[in-house]
Amino acid sequence: MSDSPVVNEYDYRNCQSLFGYAAAVHERSGGICQLCGAGSTHIDFDLWRQMTVEHLIGESQGGYRRQISAALAQRFPRLSPTALAALAGRIDAANTITACSFCNSTTSRNQAPIAMTEAIQNAPDGSPEDTYEHVVADLEAVLVTKKREVSWKLEAVRKAFDSLVASRLADARATLGVASSHGAAVTTDVALLVERVISEVAPGPAEFVNPPGYAHISLALVDAVYSIRLRYSGVRRVVTAYCQASGTPDQRLAARSEPGFRERGLDHLLDLAGTSTGQELADRLFGGSRSRTHGRLKADVCLEGAQRLRAAGVTHSGDLRKRASDAEVRQAWTGVHGLGWITWQYFCALNGIDELKPDVMLTRFVAKTLRRRVSAVETDELLARVREALLPRHPGLTKRALDHTIWRFESGRS
Repeated sequence: MSDSPVVNEYDYRNCQSLFGYAAAVHERSGGICQLCGAGSTHIDFDLWRQMTVEHLIGESQGGYRRQISAALAQRFPRLSPTALAALAGRIDAANTITACSFCNSTTSRNQAPIAMTEAIQNAPDGSPEDTYEHVVADLEAVLVTKKREVSWKLEAVRKAFDSLVASRLADARATLGVASSHGAAVTTDVALLVERVISEVAPGPAEFVNPPGYAHISLALVDAVYSIRLRYSGVRRVVTAYCQASGTPDQRLAARSEPGFRERGLDHLLDLAGTSTGQELADRLFGGSRSRTHGRLKADVCLEGAQRLRAAGVTHSGDLRKRASDAEVRQAWTGVHGLGWITWQYFCALNGIDELKPDVMLTRFVAKTLRRRVSAVETDELLARVREALLPRHPGLTKRALDHTIWRFESGRS
């Protein structure tokens, strides 16, 4: 007989915040934050276990069920206990929603514009059902106000994440030698990806394709910005339009070593832009493109990106190569509303700096290979390891070549 102690299975019902009173709330919402929509794409255990119950009207304003019951009893003294309890339960259900921890904390100190007692007592004379409908209308107005409050805070926090946090977390993970998964799981993931690369994507060393990049930093900037959620044929049309408007030759990276090469830097772009913004700027330099990112015309994003890089001391590709690892320069780019760390790495890659661009194509390739969802950060980490694993077989393989070859394969251009 084994002397191993018997370990009882943990009773999940002890998690009252998930399986007690909150269970019905989260079931009504489908496990989706009713303030920001987190969890709407798929059912996610890691997100669900951090969900909380948010009271639209809190305890300090009479929003808890016992307080609702007391207010209803005062409004309808002749209502039977059973009917009173049923009505209080319906109002309580309308007053409680699912919220992620961020939304719960960011609205926790806010007072609703109306207390629950007021909402009940101020309802027009009529039946208990009329009162219920009046209170629900008030609660819907409170929900709209809270959503608006969350929205503008979330926008600022997301921008700070993109510009200040994401790249640092990626750097820290790289330094620590960890990925989103750990140990044997990472080794297995990398092995699966390597196998698919050498069997389907690039069976021979000659099949790895270096991306052409750009000889002029200004063209790299335009391409990096307009590549956001736009087909590459559309990106090339904008780049061609800028070349024609600015007199910049559409030259690839190799042209930098040609005799007499003279780079058209960001100063040239900014001089041409002058005081133009918005659609006027797009018409003058970018072929009239109305493409947007985060609600902004990409023409304005290009302009601000060039301005911020110049302020950080980067106007030519040589400046970028020397200072691409400087936090100040990277934050000059990621601090632009509409840009992030992925476009920063792509911008660097277009200028010949060895970086990956874990965009939709690369993330899709990794997800399909591993048969699970992956993030852009995890894609970046895993493909960096894939490249290291391929080096003994393919000496000199760059991240840029691996990226471009996978991108061509996944987009059907190989």
